[in-house]
Amino acid sequence: MEVTSTDSQETAEQLELAGKGRRFTNYLLDLVFIYAFAFQIGIILSVAGMEAALNQLDNPLLGRLFGVLVLIVYYLFFETVFGRTIGKMITGTRVVTYAGTQPDFRTVFKRTMWRCVPYEAFSFLKSEQGKHDLRSETIVIRVRK
Repeated sequence: MEVTSTDSQETAEQLELAGKGRRFTNYLLDLVFIYAFAFQIGIILSVAGMEAALNQLDNPLLGRLFGVLVLIVYYLFFETVFGRTIGKMITGTRVVTYAGTQPDFRTVFKRTMWRCVPYEAFSFLKSEQGKHDLRSETIVIRVRK
């Protein structure tokens, strides 16, 4: 699938979908950075003397909710502000709308909420787009420089 971009950075360029290998690499890299982000939050809570809050994360439900919250914050921040996560920055890909523009907060929010569905992260392995792409009307493209 190719889309003509209307984004000022890539005007009139043909946009190429990121392949499954890049998408999987994005997922793995972002997972590492999400864990690093959660670890930093733990350090901050510990230094701030909030060990009791950290101990609450031993509860499976609270630990899972914390993990989902970190994932949501990570994707919302990076994809809203930069149009790409750290993993996408490394692999030279970005998220755009079908029109080729950077998605707004509402679109990124919808995309991120779909990521919270178990095993959804692997839905792009069946087709060129994952469910979070289809449901938010976005695509992940290669950035040509």
